Amino acid sequence: MKLDRLVAIIMILNNRERVTARELSEKFQVSIKTIQRDMEIIEMAGVPIVSFKGNGGGYGIIEEFKVNNSSMTKEEAALVNKLLKGINNSYENTETIALINKLEGLKKNENGREDRLIIDFSKWGRGEGLNKIINIIDKAILNRNPIKFQYVNGNGESTERIIEPYKIIFKSLSWYVYGFCTLKNEMRIFKVIRIKNIKVCDEQFELKEIIGEDVFKEKDYERTEIELRFKDNFKGIILESFEEYEELKEEKGYTTAVIKIPYSNWVEGMILSFGDNVEVIKPTFLRDNIKEKLEKMINLYK
Repeated sequence: MKLDRLVAIIMILNNRERVTARELSEKFQVSIKTIQRDMEIIEMAGVPIVSFKGNGGGYGIIEEFKVNNSSMTKEEAALVNKLLKGINNSYENTETIALINKLEGLKKNENGREDRLIIDFSKWGRGEGLNKIINIIDKAILNRNPIKFQYVNGNGESTERIIEPYKIIFKSLSWYVYGFCTLKNEMRIFKVIRIKNIKVCDEQFELKEIIGEDVFKEKDYERTEIELRFKDNFKGIILESFEEYEELKEEKGYTTAVIKIPYSNWVEGMILSFGDNVEVIKPTFLRDNIKEKLEKMINLYK
C-alpha cells in the first residue's frame, strides 16, 4: 500500500543521515520516479526533506525535525528490534516492517551488545509455504473474510474446513490460527502447518462475542504414567521432549524414569522416533503397541 510505503520511508529517513532514491526503490520494489513522487508527497505533508545532489547524494530530514530517541534506551530498542525481525521471518506485515525501520536508528550501539542475541521464528529451510499461509490468514482477519482449506489432523484424517479467523497464535514453536469453525459450530485452534489449499472467501463475517474465552487454557486431560529406559547420552532429548520426568534409577549408561502425559497416537510416534535409544518398560499396552508397529515396519521392508 502507498501509505505504508510513505510511513516506512519517513522512518528510514528519520534513522539515517541520508538515503539514495535507488536504495529506496530497491527496498520497496518500485521505480526511482515513484520514490521521487513519494518524496514530494512527504514534503507537501510538512516533513522537511533535504535533497543532496551529486555523487553520494540522496534524501534526508532536517536534524531538528527528527523524532526524539530518549523514550527508549538503545539496549531496549535492540531487543525489541530483534524480536520484530524474528517474527517478520514468518509473519510479515507492514506494521512490523515500519516499526523495524523506526527502531533501526535507536538500536545502534558502540559496544555491540545488541548482537549477543538472535531470534528467529521461522522454520529451518526456506519455509516460504508456511509464511505465505500465515500472511493470507492475517489479511483475512483484517478484512473479516472466512477462509476455506483442507485440514489434516494428528491422526492423518483430512477434512474441508471453513473458519472465521480471529487470531494468529505462536505457541510452543508452532503457528496456529484461532477461529470459528462452521463444521464444528464452535471456536477451534488449527495448526497452520497442517493447512493445505487455503482460499479466502469473498463474503465478510460478523465478529462473534466470545465470553470468557481463554485460548491458552490447559485442558484437564487424563494422564498416563509411562516408564522409560533410555541411554544417558539421550537424556537431553528426553527432557526437551517431555520437559519433566521423575528419575527412578540409574545404571551404567542408562537411566530409568517415569513421565506422566496425556496419551494419544502421537506418543507412540514420538517414542518410535527415538530409535534404539529408548525402551518402554510400562505400561504393557504401550510396549505391545510399539512392538506391533515395529513388526509392521519390518514387514514393509521385507
